[in-house]
Amino acid sequence: MDFFIIELNFLRNIKIFKKNLTMIRDKYIFKNLIGLILLRLGRLTMFHKIKNVSALPDFKLSVQFSEGVTKIYDVKPLFEKIPFFATLKDQPEVFASVTVDVGGYGIIWNDELDLSCDELWENGVQVDTPFDGLLAFSDATELWGLNESTLRKAITYGKLVNGVDVCKFGKQWVVSIEAMKREYGNAGDRV
Repeated sequence: MDFFIIELNFLRNIKIFKKNLTMIRDKYIFKNLIGLILLRLGRLTMFHKIKNVSALPDFKLSVQFSEGVTKIYDVKPLFEKIPFFATLKDQPEVFASVTVDVGGYGIIWNDELDLSCDELWENGVQVDTPFDGLLAFSDATELWGLNESTLRKAITYGKLVNGVDVCKFGKQWVVSIEAMKREYGNAGDRV
């Protein structure tokens, strides 16, 4: 019970010190805080971590998630809903400076403008790319709760076939989602 009170005080302190937070930023912090609480209580919450973001013409973003999914997110509706976002419309160079926030739980432009990974996941439109269904070993191990050594051993023992299920590009191993599901079940089932 003391833990829950500490977490609620933490949330109140965030609201006191961050007066200029947007509605989306408050939602982002709240969701991350709930995720932290659930993880500490022994439950798993799934965030759609962002691997890469690129600014596109017409105030759209290409967002690549660690699950191997790419979505296009239209920022224009936020110009009317949240006044802070009108800055992006007036200053296209700021819009083009978008980056992934530390940890991959959102994207940022500056100290005042950001969006959560959940907002981008829920309101983005999925697009097909030639890389759909491929995951880096690091992402696959995080999603399935495995060690990278487990996947390397699976290649050695023939569970994952090099050139069919997995491939190495330089120093980076990539695995197909289908192969992971075949050998280890759905992501999150193991946790």
